Amino acid sequence: MSRLVRSAAILLVALAGSAAAQQRFTVGVQGVYADYRETSASLKFTGGGVGASFGFALHKFGADVSFASIKLTPVDSTATSGQDFTAKVFDANVRWRVLGQVSGEIGVTSRKMDPEFAAQGFGAVRIGGRGVVNLGPGADLTVRAHYLAGAKFSGGGTASFPIDLGLAFSLGRADGRLRVTGDYEFQSINRKTSVKAPVQQALMRVGASLGF
Repeated sequence: MSRLVRSAAILLVALAGSAAAQQRFTVGVQGVYADYRETSASLKFTGGGVGASFGFALHKFGADVSFASIKLTPVDSTATSGQDFTAKVFDANVRWRVLGQVSGEIGVTSRKMDPEFAAQGFGAVRIGGRGVVNLGPGADLTVRAHYLAGAKFSGGGTASFPIDLGLAFSLGRADGRLRVTGDYEFQSINRKTSVKAPVQQALMRVGASLGF
C-alpha cells in the first residue's frame, strides 16, 4: 500500500512539474497611439497614452488582459463639436487552441470616456479567433478577427455587424523571456440611431514584454 502511495505521489509531482514547465506568465508595457472617428469629419481625434498587459498560457489554453489610458484631442481645432477627452480601454480574452496555431477566442472589450459624453462609450463581447505564424526563432506574427456581439453605446443606438481586426508581432529571445512587441487594432462599428452614426477606432501599441 505504501509503495502505491509513493508511486502516486511521484506521478503527481511529475505531472505538476510538467504543467509548471509548460505554463507561462507574460507582463508587458506599451506606448499607445490612437485614431478615433465618429459620424462626421469634424469628429476626428488623435492622441497617445500608455498601456499595460498581462497574459497566461498553459497547454492549449491562453488568456490575456490589457488596459490603456489615452488622451485624445480634435484634429480640427476650430471644430465646435469636439473637445479633449481621455479614453480608458479595457480588453480581456480567453482562448483554446483548436488546430495547429489557430485558436478560438471569446472575450470582452470596453471603452469609457472622461468626460463621459465627449465621445461614444462602448462595450461588447468578442467572438472570433486568432492565428500565430512563427517567422523564425524568437519572431512571431499574430492575426486576429472578432465579431463584437451585443454592442452597447453610452449615447444609445445599435450596430448590426461591428468587427475588430488585429495584427501583432513579437520579436526577441526564443524562450520568450524578453521581447519587443507591437500591435495594431482596428474597430469598425456601423452604429445606427435614427440615422447612420458609424464609429471607428485604431490603436497602435509598441512596447516590451517579460515572460516567466
